Amino acid sequence: IAWSRQQWPDQFSIALVAVGGYGRGELLPHSDIDLLILTRKEKHTAYKEAISGFLTLCWDIGLEIGQSVRSVKQCQQEAAKDITVATALMESRAITGAP
Repeated sequence: IAWSRQQWPDQFSIALVAVGGYGRGELLPHSDIDLLILTRKEKHTAYKEAISGFLTLCWDIGLEIGQSVRSVKQCQQEAAKDITVATALMESRAITGAP
């Protein structure tokens, strides 16, 4: 609901992806919720206000969010440099949107 309340400049160029324990479906009490906000473009400035509003709403209701905002290309670059990023992406699942 928090995601759908935001005014996304181009809703077909952004997606919300669960990563980490949340992506694996292994949330435990007091776990943080690891999210990847995935965009088609490397410049995220058009989405800055909507992303901020989404995260603020999540924090306001008491969720502990671990977030990253990356383009598909940036995900590929980070995964090539860091095995933990690669593993997190392999264990991810789409929540909503279409990058």
